[in-house]
This record gives sequence, C-alpha cells and structure tokens, in this order.
Amino acid sequence: MLTSIFKRLCLMALILSSCGGPQGDGETLAPLALENLSLPELNNGAGIYPSQAVLEDSQNPFTRAAVSPANRWNITGWAMEAGAPATRLSAMFYAWATELAIARSGESQFQTAIALRTLSAHETLSEDQRTLYRNAAIQAYQSMLDNFKDSVGYTAEGYSYRLVPLAFYAIRDLGGTPQGRWVETVDPYGNKIVVEI
Repeated sequence: MLTSIFKRLCLMALILSSCGGPQGDGETLAPLALENLSLPELNNGAGIYPSQAVLEDSQNPFTRAAVSPANRWNITGWAMEAGAPATRLSAMFYAWATELAIARSGESQFQTAIALRTLSAHETLSEDQRTLYRNAAIQAYQSMLDNFKDSVGYTAEGYSYRLVPLAFYAIRDLGGTPQGRWVETVDPYGNKIVVEI
C-alpha cells in the first residue's frame, strides 16, 4: 500500500515538474508542491463560469504550468482517495477551475463542482468553511444547468451520459433549489428524467 502511494507521488512529482531548462524569460520552473496548497478562497466567483478570477489567484499553482487532461484526471484520483487531506481537493479544484477559465467546458465546470462539494463534506474543515464550499458547489452545479446544458461525461467503457441531471440532483442533495426551467419528470418507460420546459 505504502509502495503504491509512494510510486503515485513520485509519478505526480515527475509529471508536474518542469523538464529542466528555462521557460519563457529564462526562469526555471520548480516542481509544484500540490500537497501543501491552501484552501481556495473563492474570491469573485472563482471556479464558477464565466469568472476568470482563478487565473489571478496567487495560490493557484496552475497559472504558470499547463496541465494535460490526463494529469487533471490523475490529480482528481489522487484528491479523491479515501482519507485524503483537504489540500488535495484544493489541487483538484485549481486544476479543473483553471481549465474552465481557459477553455470553457462543461466537464471542467462539473469536476470543479465535485471538488467544491467534496470540500463541503470534509470533516477537518470548520462549519463556516464547509458552508462556503457548499454554497459555491451549488453555484457551480447551477452553472452546469445555465451554461452547459448539452455536456456529457463518459464511462470507462466509453458510453456517454448527460451531466445536467447529475447537477440537478446534486443541487437538491446539497439543500439547494435548481433555478431556471428544469424539472424532474418521468419518461414513457417510467424512468425519472430531468428536462428543461
């Protein structure tokens, strides 16, 4: 178990470190210390489309280092491990929120919302912190309903599924009320579905 964790951390350090040599104006980039991040402060709607505030956040380790899609998923898996510290969720939040600000995608908004929701349930945070992240998660999921209606996710087998119903139910699970013209109904086969009327 410890060997597996050590290998994963070494892989993360290798992936996220600069590959030697100067970048841009001759400055050498150091490896990113993702385990030591502060919790996101969420100023100016950071992590909620269309805010670009995450790109100006001095705590964001990804403003100067591009993160590939594969590395975002690696960070997500690392952050979501059972018993992981809240600071790992900060890395997940910053990775996806940065991608959202740069490339505007429903997947990025959805994963940012998941990071915020998971922070809102982390037992090491204060009640005020958990409330902050809960409210931000509701806003991030609402952004899915407002801005990314046609976004899909994919199973490991390659099947697609709509993200809007997941966002709708997540808002309700967090104690919020989905805004807009979204309702839960039943299809002709008796399955519950979420549609915009």
